[in-house]
Amino acid sequence: MADHHRRHKIPTHIIFFHILPRLSVDSLQRCKRVCKEWDSFLETRFFVNMHIRHYLLTNGSTYQPRPKFLFLNEKRFRIIDCEAPCDGLKDHGHALPFEANLRSIDIQTSLHGLVCVGGWFGKSLFQRDDYFDLVLWNPLTGQYKMLCKTHRHIQFDFSEVIALLGLYYCDDDYKLLTVSSNASVRIYSLKSDSWRWVDSTNNYQTLLDLGLGTESPPKISSSSSIWLSGNLYFLTKSYQRFPGSSARDCYSILKFDSKMEYFTVIPTHPSLKALDLESVRMNVQKGVIHLGAKYKISLTKAYIQLWEMIGDETWEKVYVETLCNDDIHMNPLH
Repeated sequence: MADHHRRHKIPTHIIFFHILPRLSVDSLQRCKRVCKEWDSFLETRFFVNMHIRHYLLTNGSTYQPRPKFLFLNEKRFRIIDCEAPCDGLKDHGHALPFEANLRSIDIQTSLHGLVCVGGWFGKSLFQRDDYFDLVLWNPLTGQYKMLCKTHRHIQFDFSEVIALLGLYYCDDDYKLLTVSSNASVRIYSLKSDSWRWVDSTNNYQTLLDLGLGTESPPKISSSSSIWLSGNLYFLTKSYQRFPGSSARDCYSILKFDSKMEYFTVIPTHPSLKALDLESVRMNVQKGVIHLGAKYKISLTKAYIQLWEMIGDETWEKVYVETLCNDDIHMNPLH
């Protein structure tokens, strides 16, 4: 009888991130009188932004989410809104919801607030019971799925064999695309909680031309994957030697059509092959793919070129900047 009448406490993050943002302004004014913690939280810009977002979505308006940073280690995580960074910095963080024997963790890719992380699990590090798993996780709700542990046929060392990984949204379902270094392609469906193999017959030559399925697969940055207009885009890098010059890094974009499940390689502008590229980053602005290319011209001076992709084949240079400080690191802010 005691269990029947026991009250179940609603987790604080559910109240703060899923209940309060949906209340009216009048109701929120009453909620501020609950306690000092609620009053302080409801006054932050972070909460105001959430409340505006839910209001716009409810009234059929288009909302563009603000950039956020996710910080995490083996035990805790924090979310910082770029327009209210102080609110996140004051937060001491939240415990990760994953099982307690997590050894290490790394963000693989993300989309619409859904994050895919990879981590080592097991009773002790570097022992037989250690295994690498992918976890699909919503940091705001705390909900997550272990993608390999519950699917035994997928459980192998992703940290060694996965060359490409990206999240996308198709047919009212979030999906995770993985391509291994031997050119095998798998897709995970969140809606059905299942994996399936993708027929690589039509894609094998494209992936082989990139170096997948060979002894020296290319470096593909899954963290720079972009989901745009029904396609996933990945920035790939290979090491090539050109006649009459030393070997250099060469970049291209790998496009995945989510409807046809077909890969296409998009070359970058030919002029980039002649440059001593130090780094290249991909980003999207106003629905257009952009590339930022940094290259050295001396020990103390470098240039940055910004390129805009028009269609799927044409590149237009839109900006050039001289850098006197060669220690600047260039990274995209999504």
